[in-house]
Amino acid sequence: MLRVEGLEVFYGRVQALSRVSLQLQKGDAVTIVGPNGAGKTTLLRAISGLIPVRGGAVDYEGRDITNRRPDQIVRLGISMVPEGRDLFGPLSVRDNLLLGAYARYRAVGKREVERDLERVWELFPHLRERQRQAAATLSGGEQQMVAIGRALMAQPRLLLLDEPSLGLAPLVIREIFGAIEGLRAQGITLLLVEQNAKAAFRIADRGYVLEAGGNMSEARGPDEVQRAYLGDSLHLIPEYR
Repeated sequence: MLRVEGLEVFYGRVQALSRVSLQLQKGDAVTIVGPNGAGKTTLLRAISGLIPVRGGAVDYEGRDITNRRPDQIVRLGISMVPEGRDLFGPLSVRDNLLLGAYARYRAVGKREVERDLERVWELFPHLRERQRQAAATLSGGEQQMVAIGRALMAQPRLLLLDEPSLGLAPLVIREIFGAIEGLRAQGITLLLVEQNAKAAFRIADRGYVLEAGGNMSEARGPDEVQRAYLGDSLHLIPEYR
C-alpha cells in the first residue's frame, strides 16, 4: 500500500532524513519509534507532502506521490494527525471537524459529511456534547480526539498519527489508543509515531526504529526496540495503565 524508498529530506543544509525506507501493506498497523530529533515527524510530513523531498520516492497504491501537494495526497486517501494537534482554537469542535472534510465536500455533499460527523460522535461521544464549544477550551485529551476526528472526516485509507499520547494522562491515553485500535478493526491502515513503545505495540504488528542520522531497522516488539536504541540496561517508557 505504501512504499518509502531511500527518502532524503533537508532543512536548508541540514539533512534530516538519509535514505529512509519502509513498507506498509493494506491493513497493517506499524509504529515508528526512536530518539527525539531522529526525524520521525519529518518522515510523516514528507509522506503527507508538507515538506519537500530531495531524494528517494514515496509510492502509495501504485502511484508515485513524491512531492505532491498535501491536498492531493489527502484526496488520494492519506490523512495525518499532527503532533501538537494544530486545531483552530477559536473555532468550534464541529467546525474543526468539518474542515477535515474540505477536500471532499463538493464531491459527496452535505448529507454524507453529516454521516461522517455521526461516526466521529460515535467514536468520541464526549465531542458530541462539546460540538459548539471552542476547541481551545477543551482538555488536551479532548483536543486529541478532535484532531483524530478531523483526519477521519477525509475518509482516509491510510492514517498517519504523530505522538497521539503526548502530554496526556494515562487514563486518557487508554481511551485514545482504544479508539485507534477500533479504527484498525474498521480496515484503516495505520502508521504511528509514538514514544510509548509498549502502548504502540499493543496496536502495531511491527515497528521501525529510526535512529539519528536516518538509520532504520525493523522491530517486532518493545523488547527489540529496547535493544535497538535504549540499551539492554535501560527501561522502556512505562506502559499506560
